Amino acid sequence: MGNKVGDEIQPKAIQDMLSQTSGAAVAAAPVAKAAPQEKIDASVVLSKEELMTKGKSVYASSCASCHQAEGQGMPPTFPALTGSAVVKGDINVQVDLMLNGKGMMPVSEQC
Repeated sequence: MGNKVGDEIQPKAIQDMLSQTSGAAVAAAPVAKAAPQEKIDASVVLSKEELMTKGKSVYASSCASCHQAEGQGMPPTFPALTGSAVVKGDINVQVDLMLNGKGMMPVSEQC
């Protein structure tokens, strides 16, 4: 989300990080939580298309209300994701932000 068409998507890297942090991130989650969702088995390897479908669903239910459907945000309170240095930068920083939240941004248990 927020990447332009043609940007490299790294599904294996995301799956690797999620499988390493899935238990710890949930245990450390703050009180503000997204609506309960199905448990995700981190050992299941998903195709790029399956990851994209899941990502779109998670974004629509947990992120779009603040960052907007196309990632344009509502600055300054809710930053734009489109063109964001975080989105285009280190995948580890992106995953950490989604798993742990920041400021007003809640943790997404769907990730």
